[in-house]
Amino acid sequence: MENFPDGAVYLFNRDLEYVRARGTELSRVGLSPDDVQGKTPHDIFSRDIADELCQYLEEALTGVANTFEQEYGGERYQTQTVPIQLEGEENTQIMAVTQNITEESKNRQKMQQKNEQLEEFASILSHDLRNPLSVAEGHLELAVTRDIHNGEDSTEDNHIVKAQNAIERCQGLINDLLRLSREGDRVDDIEPVRLDNMAEECWETVETAAATLTIEDRHSDPQTLKADRTRLKQLLENLYRNGVEHGGKDVRISVGVMNDGFYVADTGPGITESAREKVFEAGYSTTGEGTGFGLRIVKQITDAHGWEINITTAESEQDGARFEFTDVQFLDWSVRVVCPCTLSFIFSF
Repeated sequence: MENFPDGAVYLFNRDLEYVRARGTELSRVGLSPDDVQGKTPHDIFSRDIADELCQYLEEALTGVANTFEQEYGGERYQTQTVPIQLEGEENTQIMAVTQNITEESKNRQKMQQKNEQLEEFASILSHDLRNPLSVAEGHLELAVTRDIHNGEDSTEDNHIVKAQNAIERCQGLINDLLRLSREGDRVDDIEPVRLDNMAEECWETVETAAATLTIEDRHSDPQTLKADRTRLKQLLENLYRNGVEHGGKDVRISVGVMNDGFYVADTGPGITESAREKVFEAGYSTTGEGTGFGLRIVKQITDAHGWEINITTAESEQDGARFEFTDVQFLDWSVRVVCPCTLSFIFSF
């Protein structure tokens, strides 16, 4: 126990006296085994700390184990108390394991503060920005309606068209930023998802103009992967939008499986090698129409699943972009007949 990292181990008797004490953390707080052995927590610590510790020690004597945290000497400690029972005897001793978790606690607080800041940021986006944009959008619609009523063609007014486009772009930015701040590198329910079915479903929900989708090797096995259905849907939709945005309204997009993953490719202009890392940075865009957050969201979803993403050149005559996702876990389903009256189902995960 002398080498127990940043902690100490204690043995207590039924009178809540320290029988033994070992660990590097003892000397760190100015104590030695001789300072504590034969004494109770109230002989060493302040009353509030000792009272709480003794409460859990007494519960351990009744067979109840606990884990709790305490502050001491400006440091934060996590302690586990467990009963020790010899065969055929009552609980006569208690073991307590204490470890310094100060740094972990600070990191946890920083993460909590960061999450609170992100939530505040998301609230500002969804309320303080979206509301005035909606007002501006409403006034533009009134202006267009008024011009139509007066027999004027407001669509020829370049200023109104630019204002409408700017509002649409802002709304797109808000939606993407909300996804980034609220969902982040998180996946919830991992479940079996058919890639080909999901690819088609996502295609129906994206404005694709005259673009076309091809599901390669649709009847190949496997096609079912383990993923968060909602986040996979976001990933495919963002890649579709990216393909249409950069490849034009008649771009051809294909989705298919590989040995250890899947890919999404297009017949657009492709992505140069020098830009293949930058495209995943928040706000990076090579066009004036994109928000610059679509591929960042794709990267977040990829990381959240534990996959790897790689950009290559699509195998097409136009050398478009191909996004490859590897380290993907597929489900391989097979059925084997054991005898005429019995079916044995073999599932491999």
